[in-house]
Amino acid sequence: MAEKEQEHRHQCEAKALKQQVENHKARNRETARGQHYGLAIGITAIVAGTVLALYGNAWPGGVIKTW
Repeated sequence: MAEKEQEHRHQCEAKALKQQVENHKARNRETARGQHYGLAIGITAIVAGTVLALYGNAWPGGVIKTW
């Protein structure tokens, strides 16, 4: 009887640990996705500001690049 209870407890703990690992991986993916989006937004702003500045709009180009 005690062996069955112990086996059941080990199975429950293994399931809980597996779920914790999956949750941690999901959080890491969300963090990485947010960083990629932030990088894309930053590069877009720099490129847009540079293009505006090159076409004679120095003030708006500077504002966009430093925003």
